[in-house]
Amino acid sequence: MNLDISLRRAVRGHFELTLFTPDSAHSVRLPIRKGHAACTLPITTPTAAELRLPQGGTLLFWAEASHISIDYDNDEPARSPIRGSRSNSEYRYLLETLSQQAEDSEGSLATAAADYARQHPNSPYAALLLYTYVDDADDLLAATAQLAADSSYHYRLLMQKAQWAQASAVGSVLPDFEYTAPDGRAARTGADSLWARVLLFDASWHLASTSIADSLQHTIARSGTQAVLHTVAIDRHPHGWDAPYMQQLAVDRIPYIILVDQEGKIAARDVRTWNLAAQLRRLPTCGRTPTPSSTQPTPQR
Repeated sequence: MNLDISLRRAVRGHFELTLFTPDSAHSVRLPIRKGHAACTLPITTPTAAELRLPQGGTLLFWAEASHISIDYDNDEPARSPIRGSRSNSEYRYLLETLSQQAEDSEGSLATAAADYARQHPNSPYAALLLYTYVDDADDLLAATAQLAADSSYHYRLLMQKAQWAQASAVGSVLPDFEYTAPDGRAARTGADSLWARVLLFDASWHLASTSIADSLQHTIARSGTQAVLHTVAIDRHPHGWDAPYMQQLAVDRIPYIILVDQEGKIAARDVRTWNLAAQLRRLPTCGRTPTPSSTQPTPQR
């Protein structure tokens, strides 16, 4: 495979290219010079590949024995045009077809992808479609259960996502993880376990980030609920969008709000700012007056 990558927005550093086989993974670094990167690798059959930009996102594609050109989209890597590869062309054509079907039926791409996977359980593209576009836990688990099991990297990724979706569904216990707050200090979601928790996933480069956090604090204070706000600054994590907790909790956009009750169970996902007060009022009361830990911010009154 001869691989040539051009960036729409030039950056310094390198790409990390990983090729996956059923038994192993092989990674190489591709230095970026003047907005381009290139490599030549011995490949005989289509192989699942991952192209990662440390300060950006991840592109999943197929590496083949051909000359492949990638016009890397810094903002939406998954939509980067790929030329010179039959597998990638077939996958993109399928994706465009499903997108058009969803638009014609006034449905969603997620529903179209799940329907395709159920109708074509042996398709080599079904696992990647489900992994990329289906986030609803019930739909993901139902569609995944009907796929023909295989040893491909995309199938293994999908199974991991399905397990995480089941673990992070409403009613499940929130996994405790460490994150970095906007002010740079480390914190844990498991602190203040007697309090309800409002998790706001955002980034410092998001212009409305500060105003959204202030609005949520105000809503919490007015609700009279014993709750604390955790603002997770995803750009403070070395892996950004690919931070483990982003994948484990299926957070695919910002701002994103998850509400956790006093028992540590996820009470609601993708909460809208205007609906937070109503969601807080639905929480069961704990019956105790908690004392927040010194490592977490206390609710503003």
